[in-house]
Amino acid sequence: MSRVTQMTRIALAATLLSLIASGPVLAAAPPSAEAIYGRALGRERELREVDSGATLGQLRSLVGLYESVVRRFPKSGYCDNALWQAANVALLAFERFDQAPDRRTAARLLTLLRDGYPSSSLRKREIGRARRAQRGSARADAGCDRGAGG
Repeated sequence: MSRVTQMTRIALAATLLSLIASGPVLAAAPPSAEAIYGRALGRERELREVDSGATLGQLRSLVGLYESVVRRFPKSGYCDNALWQAANVALLAFERFDQAPDRRTAARLLTLLRDGYPSSSLRKREIGRARRAQRGSARADAGCDRGAGG
């Protein structure tokens, strides 16, 4: 056996022993409320660009990402902000695609913000947005939604 091969084996054995001695490898930590909220904000910036060509599905997926903060971390300080952002994205989807479910989603999220987070500083702004979400489009309420393509 050559000296290089022997040195390589010794180095590999030492590395293996140090890995075993260090204990189990910890799995990656699950994302925090802050991390999910930050990712959602970044995605929202991208989708709000006028020329982004954001689809209805992309906007609804973003609403779901914001809602996941509330589902996974209901006591987090990010929840009221996540609900506010999600409601505004749902209203944006409604304005762009005129689909009644998006207006209803916005109203539901604003109600959850109002009722679930009474000490939130966003409650005052919620009132105006809720009225806007409730008004919506008579055409959408009548079940004459346009297709996602507009």
